[in-house]
Amino acid sequence: MAVFGKLSGEVYDNIRPYLDFAQDFLRYKGITPVTAELRKTPLYLFLYNLVSYNQLLALVADARLSPKSCGSSEETLFANKSEQTRPDFAALLSRISENAQDVSSFDIDSWDGNLDFLPSFTTKKKVAELPGSADTRFLRESLSPAAGRQNRANGDEEFIIGEIYRTSSRVHFFQQLRDRDELSYTTTTLAFPPFMAQRQIKRFSKLAMRLFRLLSDNSQFNTAILLPLGIIAPELTSKRDQTFVIEKLKMLERTQCFDVFRVFSQDLQSGWARARASQSAYQSASFPETPVRLIG
Repeated sequence: MAVFGKLSGEVYDNIRPYLDFAQDFLRYKGITPVTAELRKTPLYLFLYNLVSYNQLLALVADARLSPKSCGSSEETLFANKSEQTRPDFAALLSRISENAQDVSSFDIDSWDGNLDFLPSFTTKKKVAELPGSADTRFLRESLSPAAGRQNRANGDEEFIIGEIYRTSSRVHFFQQLRDRDELSYTTTTLAFPPFMAQRQIKRFSKLAMRLFRLLSDNSQFNTAILLPLGIIAPELTSKRDQTFVIEKLKMLERTQCFDVFRVFSQDLQSGWARARASQSAYQSASFPETPVRLIG
């Protein structure tokens, strides 16, 4: 129900009960030999990451939420126990949302560009790590036989999409510094007051758009661009960049056939129109709150 609502472009408040239930169910503490084995299967890991990932999207989209209300990064598979020494993108976004004043550029630079926090990428990784099981064979057969060759051929695009995600994390970081009034005084907040944070948002948004244009129309990473677009696109002011995003979303709607692309496009165009209207000195009407959707 949660995934169906998300792909239909439903607002987060209508999806949240299903995600909360799934999250509590998957985190049930009662461990038996059966449940212990179940938690090692690719199917369980995929479902767990799917729920956690969508809770992360809610955290990024809605400033009223906290990592605790969406499940802290320590409780999710984003901070996999076997990989705690490796920087994790989802945990990084969670830290930025909770304590942007204590995050530095070094933290963002330390991320290695790995997209294994995405449910689909996590599944492929587990297929490689857990050979031989029935679940693994089923998942392996569902992948393209040419996937390995495509990965090698698209090595440059793999780097590009990683940099798009890194840039989007910078935009999210400066959005917190710009928009959150309750942040405590630290070296970070003193160096980037709201007006300086806004300059950095514009700078990194422009960089992100240059990176997006490097991806081919049939890129294997097309399904992974919604999360960074959800962070960056609302900040765009250039008509050229806005048109590029709308055309990209139209292409995704044609190829993926999900309503979320059309609904997201409509939200963006409404938001850009409100931003243009608010620049008028005579604009006094208050705008409705932006709908919160799980874009990613």
